[in-house]
Amino acid sequence: MAALGKELPLDILMRIFGFLPVPSLCRLRVVCKQWNALIDSSEFGTLRALAPQQRFYVLLTPSRCCNSDAGWCVLDVADERFYNLDSSYLVDYAKRENPTGDKSYSLDTVDTSGGLFLVSYRRKDVSQRLNVLYVCHPVTKTLKQLPRNVNMAHELILPILTVDYSTKTYKVICLGEQMHMYDSRDSEWSELANPPNKADVVCSAVCNNIVYTVFGERSCHMLLTYNLLEDAWSNEVAELPYNSFVQLVVVSGEVYLVAGSRTSCFCGQEMCLKSFITISKVLTPPRAPEKIACMPETWHALLYPPHQGWNNCDGIPMFVAVALERAIVFTSASGRFVVYDLTKGLWRSVQIRHQYTRKLAASSTTLNPGFLL
Repeated sequence: MAALGKELPLDILMRIFGFLPVPSLCRLRVVCKQWNALIDSSEFGTLRALAPQQRFYVLLTPSRCCNSDAGWCVLDVADERFYNLDSSYLVDYAKRENPTGDKSYSLDTVDTSGGLFLVSYRRKDVSQRLNVLYVCHPVTKTLKQLPRNVNMAHELILPILTVDYSTKTYKVICLGEQMHMYDSRDSEWSELANPPNKADVVCSAVCNNIVYTVFGERSCHMLLTYNLLEDAWSNEVAELPYNSFVQLVVVSGEVYLVAGSRTSCFCGQEMCLKSFITISKVLTPPRAPEKIACMPETWHALLYPPHQGWNNCDGIPMFVAVALERAIVFTSASGRFVVYDLTKGLWRSVQIRHQYTRKLAASSTTLNPGFLL
């Protein structure tokens, strides 16, 4: 194979490699130094990022890892296969730069974008707002520790990572009562326009330089948008029905609202609460999302098997929804996966199961191997 590589120009070889999944690229690194350098190059990273057919993976982690590694595990939904990613380099660096002594520490993978992971590292004797943030590349095993933002007076609520491969930069947005952004171009934090709504931030997502945020109170939810280019919040507000659980998912440049809700119904002779999971498309300017699908009872029961104590009378158990090409993947602590195809409007299951039976966090990533931090 290496001999064949010597006969091909590097630009042709780069294009061939661009069609391969990440596990195959990792194996090709050890063939020769030239191939390893090619895969590490910024040109190859840009080619992979801008390729029209990017394979997405579902990243699974415990919601918080205490005194251990980050627990990164990715699922290739197409091949129904798991891959474990090494995070020991992150743990070693974080403990060296922020010595804990006898104190405990925790790692929380809070977001992913474009093959990069955003991780929060915290010592138990330090307040949450003094978390140390790292941007990590799980394939090249490189990382960047973000500088502390002394002006950020409130806790880091919903940090968001967004990557722009056209400029080879990334941004980290921290949204709470205040709003701050770290830009890798100048390696500095800046203060952005504060949210007009003082309610709690429920969930947030970035799409096409627009930050979509759901604010919530006990009785209602509101969807607002913020323009990163103009540093301005929109005056338009979309009121949403209150749901027990909501999440924003970005799929192929479109934003979807996934909601878990409950309604009263009769179970034989008794009144009980029945759970529903719905998918709605978010419209711009923000107005009431358009419902496009509701998870059928068959798939709902697969995601929450009754023998695990999750029945219709228990309300909404925790679930996670992530983007996958033109689909949305649902998973829960049951270990099962349910996929909704947005193009075909069909539901299906994934045969393989994960082992995160207690606390679970998930997101999607392209695992681009060529981004250099």
